[in-house]
Amino acid sequence: MHVDKDLVRRRGPIFVRGGDHVVARADAPLGRHLVDRPRVAERPPSNNRARQASETDWSVHFRGHALGDMLLALGLVRGLNELFGARGGLKYVGPHAVLMRRCAIPMQVESSDDEHYVATCGESTQRVVYEAVPERDPLWLEPLDDRLVRVHASLPQRYALWLEQLTGRSLSTAGAPLPSFPSSVELRPFHVVIVTATSWPARKDYGIARYLKVIECFRSRIVAPWTFTVVTGEDETTEPSRANDVVVLRGAPAAECVDLFASADLVLGNDTGLMHLAALVERSDGTSPQVVSVYGRHAYNKWTTGRSNHHGIATPFSHMLSHADRCPVRDQLDDALWGAASDLAEVSPEWVAEVVGRQMGWWS
Repeated sequence: MHVDKDLVRRRGPIFVRGGDHVVARADAPLGRHLVDRPRVAERPPSNNRARQASETDWSVHFRGHALGDMLLALGLVRGLNELFGARGGLKYVGPHAVLMRRCAIPMQVESSDDEHYVATCGESTQRVVYEAVPERDPLWLEPLDDRLVRVHASLPQRYALWLEQLTGRSLSTAGAPLPSFPSSVELRPFHVVIVTATSWPARKDYGIARYLKVIECFRSRIVAPWTFTVVTGEDETTEPSRANDVVVLRGAPAAECVDLFASADLVLGNDTGLMHLAALVERSDGTSPQVVSVYGRHAYNKWTTGRSNHHGIATPFSHMLSHADRCPVRDQLDDALWGAASDLAEVSPEWVAEVVGRQMGWWS
């Protein structure tokens, strides 16, 4: 069989800094043209649901119980709260009640294994229901001039811009729409938290052995008062025997991780809900840990908080999904078909340590 080598391009992993992304038009990912966003308020609401929300109660329903999906969908909650307020306050019902007590958006909480939503607590007989559907909303490109566009790719931004288009009203929070999770714990310099917990170990786990190698690289590069904590899933059996001073927390609840993350200089780990939470943690001085998520089979520019402290390491497959705005769930893509391009094992710990250390300013 002839393989046209001109059509085969092998690319290694990439490091992507978080925050606002402005690119040349020719380099922009595939996305929908966001027309006249500053003038969106001049257009009427696109349907009755938007008009009703200003006159009655509303709720946001999360699909499934996944922590990460819920956290990213809080952009929709925050947007609705800004546009329409919350009659009688807000109430969270779901499996993450203990964590949601710490959310910067005040709300009552109720634990439930059957339901998962945030709703206003008014006395209206009707309620407008909004569904948080991760696969629904496109990436948006906002022209800045003849050369540049702003890329609105993170899932919270997609939710917020969908809400703007739906209601015809501008949101002040559309750029970084997620609420924080405050903590009074102070930063411990050179404290690194590693998150190996994941919803799919076979496909989304960089592996505790590789993370331990990253730790070794940190230690060998500079002398510093290093401390390391590893947060694993409940089923993790590998022990970090090569680094006896590494503290291991197996299956730590998300609520207990808020203060842990606040104490960290850096949180490095698999693409999972705990990493989104780490990026949203805010210390009393207004600072947050630097967070680096490792993406293998999902788009790094979508499954992120969009905050400036939330960065990504991505395989070539993740980069391809990000640039084409494709979803392995919605589009039924099997990442294994792309072989090494989606394999996290192809990302060397030495390279991870080098790019992360430079981002932290530990070396140049």
